[in-house]
Amino acid sequence: MPEHYLALDVGTTTSRAIVMRDDGAVIGRAHAVNAVRTPAPGRIEQDATAMVAGAEALLDEAVAASGLHRRDVRALGITAQRATIVVWDAASGRPVAPLVSWQDLRGVERARALQEQGFLLTHQTPAAKLECVLDDIERGRERLADGKLKWGNIDTFLAWHLSHGTIHAMDETQACTTGYFDFFTSAWNPALLDVQRVAPESMPKLVDTFDGHGEWGSIPISALIADQQSAALAQACLQAGLGKVSFGTSAAYDVHTGGSLLLAPGAYPMVQWRYAGERGYCVEGMVNTAGAMLDWCANLLGIGDAAALSSLAAAAHDAHGVIVVPALQGLGTPHGNPSATAHIAHLTRATSRADVARATFEAIAFRVREIDDALYSLAELDRPTSLRVDGGAAASDHFMQLQANVLGRPVERLHHLEATAIGAALGAGVGVGAWSMNGSRHKRKIGKTFLPSWSADEREARYAAWRAQVVRLTASG
Repeated sequence: MPEHYLALDVGTTTSRAIVMRDDGAVIGRAHAVNAVRTPAPGRIEQDATAMVAGAEALLDEAVAASGLHRRDVRALGITAQRATIVVWDAASGRPVAPLVSWQDLRGVERARALQEQGFLLTHQTPAAKLECVLDDIERGRERLADGKLKWGNIDTFLAWHLSHGTIHAMDETQACTTGYFDFFTSAWNPALLDVQRVAPESMPKLVDTFDGHGEWGSIPISALIADQQSAALAQACLQAGLGKVSFGTSAAYDVHTGGSLLLAPGAYPMVQWRYAGERGYCVEGMVNTAGAMLDWCANLLGIGDAAALSSLAAAAHDAHGVIVVPALQGLGTPHGNPSATAHIAHLTRATSRADVARATFEAIAFRVREIDDALYSLAELDRPTSLRVDGGAAASDHFMQLQANVLGRPVERLHHLEATAIGAALGAGVGVGAWSMNGSRHKRKIGKTFLPSWSADEREARYAAWRAQVVRLTASG
């Protein structure tokens, strides 16, 4: 009889659950939209209570869709968006403040101040925002220190709830994105905690990525893994130099660096997994607004969604000089400029909606190339012959063809685009010993490969024109 593995993936805008058979086939799915609110400029929040309630419903829905029962599931893996903040009452389990998103900009100034003191963090990390969140809660710091409040990422909150409060933990793939994690000691940074007057006892317990993390009913929770590292597992990026791009709200480009911590311009080192006393690392570059940029453009043009935008863009042979800089929430790697804003340049009376749509897709593809150049500038990494992609926006054939053209090498699209969920299911199997991490790579299935069709001259000319606009923008900003 085949075995079955359940995965829960709680992203920024969407949550999903899948049931995966041990041969890698997905036999049950469920998904729901997560509401995002912006109560003030730069502030981005979500309702953690609704997300947890929705997550449990999705798990049951996915199991039902597979034709199975809970008793047929061997293990559960949880993956989630990173660098969020949830603070909840330890007794009731109810959040005492909204979930603060990784996209939230309230920590920009605090991040700069902490960077000047020598701490390695960014404005997106919880370390730049937790003080502000606690200060907005009545006696927040005191209650956290006394154990009356708990905090963590959304996955910490999920595991705590699903296990009925038996585990308050965070694995290192999530911990390394908080700003509190010390890569050299593999522990919470006592100096930063001291500066912020955060009690060490209030921090989640650091645990292996694949291990026993309590139970949801009778189902072991055997994997806790950050979303992008989970997608890297689904994409079998298990050898130094192998990387993938996940096109979601943002676009995350993660390249495995083996057992070494590496730094690239505007990119960040990450723990890719911790398991059985060993760690794998990766380096990550980010397009801050990728799918979010497509949604924004679709709304701007009044055409509904990114799928319709793709169809419109495909109708244009080129963008007729229109250039888009996709910086709705700053420019990520290699620029590291949170203050940059989005631009649409070279509009004329002859510009069509299709031109703007195509230029938007091209812009994201060009941003991926910028990151590709930055990450593979590292002498320790060999650039692979193709790029592995997944995520919702990767469903567009037009977009993926553009990406192949811009990079000048093939783009391999995963058969199951929900790579973050697939990785969590694979991790659940690793956690209960069903297969090894290396063994999981055999379950990767390519859905379609896109071959570049632009000449080298055309590719470099188009990229140079786009880069010139970015340089003008950043120089004037």
